[in-house]
Amino acid sequence: MNAAFAEVYSIHKIQDQVGTVRLNVGVAVRSDNCGTSLTAKAIQTGADGELNVLPLKVMLPECDTGIEHLVFKSLLRDLAFVRN
Repeated sequence: MNAAFAEVYSIHKIQDQVGTVRLNVGVAVRSDNCGTSLTAKAIQTGADGELNVLPLKVMLPECDTGIEHLVFKSLLRDLAFVRN
């Protein structure tokens, strides 16, 4: 599979909302990509406002493992909302 795509999400602003949004990256393991190497890049704004490119390279599980989804919980920095 040779594809490039992006998913962009926005969060509705709620007045006086304080908290953290946890960001995770998920990969679906399907018959057309199982047992293959996946290379990707995530782009996230850093605390300094600069864009950071985060490389990801992972070997996807073989088709017979029964694993259908991988989640990377610490690849991206969580978003924190504070009150001004």
